[in-house]
Amino acid sequence: MVTRKGHSTLVITCTVGKPPKGTAALRVRIERGTRVLSTGRSLLHGARAKVTLHTSKQLKGGYTLRLAVTSAAGVSGYSRTLQLG
Repeated sequence: MVTRKGHSTLVITCTVGKPPKGTAALRVRIERGTRVLSTGRSLLHGARAKVTLHTSKQLKGGYTLRLAVTSAAGVSGYSRTLQLG
């Protein structure tokens, strides 16, 4: 779920389907094409994480949200398409 907080701040709230055992980290990137517009990171608390992303300008249109969950078992990557505006 993406929530806008002001013009250039986004709050991403995620739920992982199968939470890893132990500590896990979540890394988030917002991209358009090959350009990375914002990055953020957070720890998973159970199956949930909340990441605040700051951008240099207000984002409108279609973007790619890339998520990487890192745990002792390895790294899992996910990609989603966002429509902001």
